[in-house]
Amino acid sequence: LHNNFCVFGTMVSSKGPRIHDGKDWFDVETTEAANTGIHVPVPPTANGDGTIFVNIASYRDGKRCASTLQSLFENAKNPDNIFVGLIEQNDPTDTFCIEEYCKNHG
Repeated sequence: LHNNFCVFGTMVSSKGPRIHDGKDWFDVETTEAANTGIHVPVPPTANGDGTIFVNIASYRDGKRCASTLQSLFENAKNPDNIFVGLIEQNDPTDTFCIEEYCKNHG
């Protein structure tokens, strides 16, 4: 594994980019844009379960974070398939994202 490293959640090895579906690693087809250093989205894994994990980091911005969550779920074709990981760094006097979201949409 010393030839492997992670880039944007994708395993890159001497063989090219790979993606992990939670069980196995799969090769990802590269595009010309990928070879030029331009970041392109990694295609979804085949035979996935349809869930999407969204990781949000929020620094002292609970109200904006809450509106981001609202937009995320309102615009999702299948909101039940969205899973959110939320990291907040706040002052005790700040508005907290989850509290604001639940207050407005709870």
